[in-house]
Amino acid sequence: MPGRPFILSGKFVNADPMPDSVLMGVFPKNNAYGVATMYYAKVRNGNFKIIIPKLSMPSKFLFGPSAFGKSRVIGQYYAQQGDSVHMEIDAKTSEYAISFLGKGSEKYNLINQLINQEKRLKVALDVIYRRYISPLKQQTNFDALILDSYFTEVQDTLLKWAKARSELIKNQRAIETVVADLLTSEYSNYDATWVNLIDVFHSRYHKDPALKEIIRSKFNSYVETSQITSDSSILLSPNYFIYRSFKLKTQLLVNSPSSTVEFIPYYNSIKESGQGLVGQRMITEFFIGNYTMEKITGYSPSVFDSLVLDASKVVTDPYYTALISDKGKTRKGSKLFQGEFLDKNGANFNMKALKGKVVLIDMWVTGCGSCASFHSNFKTNVYPQLKNIEDLVVLSIGMDKARQAWLAGVESGKYSSRSYVNVHAGALGTSHPFFTYYTNSLPLLLLVDRDGRIITKVNNTGPASELKALINKALLKTPAK
Repeated sequence: MPGRPFILSGKFVNADPMPDSVLMGVFPKNNAYGVATMYYAKVRNGNFKIIIPKLSMPSKFLFGPSAFGKSRVIGQYYAQQGDSVHMEIDAKTSEYAISFLGKGSEKYNLINQLINQEKRLKVALDVIYRRYISPLKQQTNFDALILDSYFTEVQDTLLKWAKARSELIKNQRAIETVVADLLTSEYSNYDATWVNLIDVFHSRYHKDPALKEIIRSKFNSYVETSQITSDSSILLSPNYFIYRSFKLKTQLLVNSPSSTVEFIPYYNSIKESGQGLVGQRMITEFFIGNYTMEKITGYSPSVFDSLVLDASKVVTDPYYTALISDKGKTRKGSKLFQGEFLDKNGANFNMKALKGKVVLIDMWVTGCGSCASFHSNFKTNVYPQLKNIEDLVVLSIGMDKARQAWLAGVESGKYSSRSYVNVHAGALGTSHPFFTYYTNSLPLLLLVDRDGRIITKVNNTGPASELKALINKALLKTPAK
């Protein structure tokens, strides 16, 4: 309600150790790439309270306790202006039991019910998998008829659970329609479950024509269970855009003879997928989302730059326009933003010191799975052939605020190597100007020429051969005079 603040109070029971504080990260733009606004509250005798004076729209937030400097997320909900809810948090087991009381509590309890329903659905799907698929893993020839029967039962199960979900939401009459539709998309999108399943099976069996045809046919005949048409609901749901983008890619994938998707056709399918702000956000997600480049071929810096230019003619919303224009900062030939960092001895390190070298910049943070995955591929399949080239430098930039966490990340070998030039963002962490200038997601990978100009932003999921070719081409070029 206008004028009334958002209030979240709560109490921990059976917590050992008792948290010293709680954290609440609110995403005011309801997207997966925006910077969260953080709120903190001390826990005293198990009790806490957070007050937010104003929320312009229902806003997704992450919530979790913190003890001895370690925090974890135990819930994801939507805050609304005027909510005044009290959390009861039973920490007796690692799976926190959470319930809500107070004004607006129906929405929060419904979210918990939807999450629990999805967990039960996963158990049901696992039973079906073990009945149909597990016995076939040891066989040389995979029975196409059994795969067809498996998909049919999965579809029937998803439809049954979708009806149960609809009844569950319908019974919550205190929740407005826009929010009810939002929760369907964000917390119990069984269509996303189906698309993920298709993607897994296509990755395994696309080389078998009979199995691929069954996968293609089942995917194309599937009728979505979540028919959300309200732009008001869609724009509040980060998962809607992730799902819709992934579905379009999977559609191209299962209907093509290869196991990858061409970059430009994928962009065109995204561009044609929606109108108004929903369509503009779909295009923005294409450029911003970490998932865009998975299973993509036909990427090149010049193609990417041409698509950024094309998108700038279509996207008119100021917020989305700014996000896409930021991608121009990594356009080929752009001068590298000169950042200062700290080396292992605590001395200042300026990127200007690397002029005359070809530089691969790898910006990472401990705990980042995508960062670790890229480094594993790079150190195994790329670096061994290039490590003795004096004109090549790998500049590894750790973004942990804590120096010890950064050093531990380097020493672990998961994110970096002692062979690289290792520097640290210092106490600024992801607030460092270099990070905020270029990105809001990690890893950030840039290939820079000897003159300090960007060659390309590197695809962290791309093949090793592609990156080796880019680096070798850069090494052959002489610096400008």
